Amino acid sequence: MKQKPMIPLLGLLACACLVLSACQKELSIETNQNLAAAGSLQDTAGNCMPETVVGTFYDGVEPGRDTAYVVVNVNVTNPGSYSIYTNTQNGFYFSDSGYFTNTGLQTVKLRPVGVPIIPDSTLFNVTFDSSICSFTVYVKDSTGTGLGGGGITNPNQSDSAWKFNGPSGSYHGPVDTAYTKDTLGELFLYVTGFTSATGDTAFQAGVAFSGGAIAPGSYSSQSSALFRFTDLVAGTVIYSADPTVTGANTIVNINSYDPNSKIVTGTFSGSVKDSGGNIVNINSGTFTAKVQ
Repeated sequence: MKQKPMIPLLGLLACACLVLSACQKELSIETNQNLAAAGSLQDTAGNCMPETVVGTFYDGVEPGRDTAYVVVNVNVTNPGSYSIYTNTQNGFYFSDSGYFTNTGLQTVKLRPVGVPIIPDSTLFNVTFDSSICSFTVYVKDSTGTGLGGGGITNPNQSDSAWKFNGPSGSYHGPVDTAYTKDTLGELFLYVTGFTSATGDTAFQAGVAFSGGAIAPGSYSSQSSALFRFTDLVAGTVIYSADPTVTGANTIVNINSYDPNSKIVTGTFSGSVKDSGGNIVNINSGTFTAKVQ
């Protein structure tokens, strides 16, 4: 399938890496605690920056605040104290408060408060300063294939739903979130997951489709795809490839997509930039995910 360059989408694709950006919020107990921070949840073009839903949410079960949360990106223009929060939907909401000491792009973890009521896709509006954006949390059925299930029927729950080989070893884990997002007439597919044993690293792959639908084909990180593997403890990117990473080229192949089951399969391999700035290779990458 011939790729179509999607230069206007580079900002959105690159922003996806901020799920694990090294630019973390910092707290201060010094002066000016009462000064309100200023900034936006949107980029300079006025588009809402991508958010990442981490963990699994079940109806009737209180989410773990350290294992289930939402990472949002904030462009801080003035340091100060902040409060970022959502509206209440389906019995719960998200919020966080603290102090930004620096300007520029920051990431914030919004912790859940409350208990989801029903298994359903739940849309939240999130507010900071004068900006408002939105994200969707998919609440799973606690008596179905989740907590009360009798075996894995959702491919996302497999500990090899994604896997790949890198210079320092092999990695695999379940898929936490697979979803599409329609932005400015382009459809984005995002697949994220965590290592099954320790949960201390995170996988992310994404593809932009110009036709408005998930389509089989090959997509290059130099134009319309991204790959990211991150150390969650250190907050550093281990491997990365996207249109902003010079010298790296990872090919993401969408092998199949069933619109009825909403299951997508793919492979990926190629060159990436490691945490030391070196260009290295990854291979044997695969993923199978049910798109929510």
